[in-house]
Amino acid sequence: MDSIFCTVLSKSRVYQFIAFYFSLEKYMKNFRLFVLCIDGETHALLKKMKLRNLVLTHVSELENESLLKIKKQRKLNEYCWTLKPIYIESLMSNYSSFKRVTYTDSDLFCWSDPSVIFLNQPHCSVLLSRHTLYLPSLPLQEIKFRQELFGNYNSGLISFKNDEIGLASIRFWKQRCVKYCHEKGISKSFGDQTYLNYLPSLFPRVCDIITPGVNHGLWDFEMYKFHIQKDQVYVDDAKLIIYHFSGCRIVSKDSILLVHHVPDRRAILSFESKKIRLPIIYPIYKQILKRGIEFVRNVDPGFNGYEGIAVTGTGKKKQPQKRTDRKKKSRSG
Repeated sequence: MDSIFCTVLSKSRVYQFIAFYFSLEKYMKNFRLFVLCIDGETHALLKKMKLRNLVLTHVSELENESLLKIKKQRKLNEYCWTLKPIYIESLMSNYSSFKRVTYTDSDLFCWSDPSVIFLNQPHCSVLLSRHTLYLPSLPLQEIKFRQELFGNYNSGLISFKNDEIGLASIRFWKQRCVKYCHEKGISKSFGDQTYLNYLPSLFPRVCDIITPGVNHGLWDFEMYKFHIQKDQVYVDDAKLIIYHFSGCRIVSKDSILLVHHVPDRRAILSFESKKIRLPIIYPIYKQILKRGIEFVRNVDPGFNGYEGIAVTGTGKKKQPQKRTDRKKKSRSG
């Protein structure tokens, strides 16, 4: 094993992370997944699980005076984005024997072996996945605006070789994120993601991932046909390797919703909504998430990774399901 995966994780993404972990384990028996836990509950839960391929880091081990100051100025998701390149750089420094570090968002899911991505482009120091918007229900002007805002690349899957170019790219990204990393703000800047636009022109051997079936999501699924043959999911004629289930919100075990943009607004939809025709993998993923929730419950019945979401048009919030009657919950699960 000469490469590792890593992610930054908060409690509201634990259920999706569990799904991702076991999907990775299904196809890669020999791997290491380093996890930067943003809160104590997440760290304690994963430590209790004793998953053999995990290496845990509590955020306090990485934080210094400068980061703690930034933490006070940014929302949780913005702080997590800021930490991505910082964590990757620390892993490259502390584990110099590993030749490659690949960052993965916790809402990814593997449908086949992802190692082919790296085998297909062994000479690339940085591998980027495109974030090309294909949203036919939206006006072209709106799509153009969003493409400029979100950037050309998706920061949910990005891989760096532990070489001079990989390190230089990471440090450039880190400097930009430390200086400014917000969800809304200056023109043409979205979190950590937009800065990836600069990497191909600044450094050699920065490559777009050419392997098909990698890191598709809500932003482009309508461009492709998803189908299943002999228990293998395909996107057009290629195996689906990784899908990015962004926008998923787990309100309770029986309420798993999707934040998506329909023509006139940002909407909260069910996985079964008829407003959009989601790929066939969504109901499959929903069942996998339910099993992940049950897995977490068996490890720690008191853990609550559910989240409240604003319902479009009402201004109200759906609150996370309270777990006051543990016995009742365990019987109904």
